[in-house]
Amino acid sequence: LEADDNEQIDNDNLIVSGKPENNDFVVTASYESLFTVDAKTGKETLVHTFSDQTDIEKLADYDEGNLFVTTDDNSVNAINLANKNLLWSTPMLNYDTSSYGITPPACVDGICYASGTYGVVVALDQNTGELLWYYSTDPYGDLDDGLNENRTPVVHDDRVFVMSEESFLGYFPTYLHILDKETGQLLQKIEFPEDIEVINEPLIVNDILYISAKNLYAIDLQSLEVIWIFEAEKLGDINILNNRLVVQGEPMRDTVYSSLFCLDSQTGELQWEIETGFKAVWSPIIVENVVYGLYDKGSSLSFYDLRPYAVSLSNGEQLWFRDDISVDNSPVYANGQLFYHGHAINYTDETKNNSGLMALNANNGNIDWLNPAYRFGTSMAPLVVGQNGVFGPSYYRGGN
Repeated sequence: LEADDNEQIDNDNLIVSGKPENNDFVVTASYESLFTVDAKTGKETLVHTFSDQTDIEKLADYDEGNLFVTTDDNSVNAINLANKNLLWSTPMLNYDTSSYGITPPACVDGICYASGTYGVVVALDQNTGELLWYYSTDPYGDLDDGLNENRTPVVHDDRVFVMSEESFLGYFPTYLHILDKETGQLLQKIEFPEDIEVINEPLIVNDILYISAKNLYAIDLQSLEVIWIFEAEKLGDINILNNRLVVQGEPMRDTVYSSLFCLDSQTGELQWEIETGFKAVWSPIIVENVVYGLYDKGSSLSFYDLRPYAVSLSNGEQLWFRDDISVDNSPVYANGQLFYHGHAINYTDETKNNSGLMALNANNGNIDWLNPAYRFGTSMAPLVVGQNGVFGPSYYRGGN
């Protein structure tokens, strides 16, 4: 990718048709505190602070004036935005001091689904927090005998799909668990090859289940037979629109670089590929005929150096690339804007005011606003609530 001039880009061409005035607020967090941020001004409002050292680490969900979050005490929580009251807090069977394996909540049709420590999946009544059912992905059904980790439950029709991956102890294989939505009863369990490590969220589109891991699998949702496989060293979350599938990952060939791949979602045939910097697995998102993604200039264990860009879905041609903005979360698109936490190198003359939560114009990458209150980082990716829906990164699986 080729850098545009630093500072603001002089380009009024519209590449997407969204209207930013439809965005109401952004949900974010800092350690124990949950905030909303005005999507038009960037002004933050404190919503709720949990007890000391009870951090909010995962993507939130929203429905009918309430926010739903998981916290690192192994619980799911509901907060009312109007009065800022904690409506309920329900442990995923038990409160715990470990955050290993906790997923974001996915609230669908009045039920919040999440997975917690020890691989326990729960279904909670969205209004009361009452536990409706639970299921353990432990191979023997144990509730406290191993730290296996699940991905966010995916709800489709009358079933719930849960991927459990090999534990760090190394003796659990990767499984796809298919559960009855009403009861949590196991309907079917499929074991994957030993070298498959699922680090991303499954996606269901047009009765095809897509599972992104070392390779990308397209599976018929009715027969559960594999339709096609796209081979790679490692792949991130996928996004699909109009039979075009995009995913970032590491190619099979020996290289230190990653690529953004565009495939035919029905056949798995590669349509185009562009280099996206050093080995990195992030989550691109498609909007109309545009793909928003991240170019990795060299991440370390302590920070990310990810530069936002936009390319054409048709052919991968660059539309814009901001080399003077470094971000640390996958793109979140809502109504003509992109939301990140990061650092804008030349935004102001005051360095302390150049890092924080920011909104970019999705048509050219220019900064609409930047809130430096979050310059020391946020513990969750942005979730945007608009007049026309709820918007998250491409791995967001909630939304009623």
